[in-house]
Amino acid sequence: MKFNESLNNKLVAAMLLLTTIFASSGAYALSDDKVVTKARQSVEEAGPDDWQTYAKAAEMCIQKSVNMKEAAKWLDHSLEIKETPLNLRVKGDYYLKNRLPRKAINYYIKSMDAARKIDFYFDASDLQRRIAKAKKMQKKLV
Repeated sequence: MKFNESLNNKLVAAMLLLTTIFASSGAYALSDDKVVTKARQSVEEAGPDDWQTYAKAAEMCIQKSVNMKEAAKWLDHSLEIKETPLNLRVKGDYYLKNRLPRKAINYYIKSMDAARKIDFYFDASDLQRRIAKAKKMQKKLV
């Protein structure tokens, strides 16, 4: 009797665990859908010269690794309008997510240069961390 009770408790625990996993993964998918919907909505409402909205919409998708093709188009459009430290950094993030560390490093450096043109004393520590992460990835890929 104790054996059946122990087995029953283990089965209940396993079922609860699986239910939790499926429920959380479903919520995660909804979250991704909301990100894409919000990004698309902001792009639809953006003006023709609004480079920042396109860059931020792309950044939202890139951070979640969703809608990457459309995010790349938005980012390219943003860069066509105006190259800024923000959209250059986001382009680096895009390449890093796509496991292209050399290209990521190039864009992080461009971002740093653009920021220093605006403010010579710009704090580049965030970009330096991103470059270090890309270099680490590059070593692993070789």
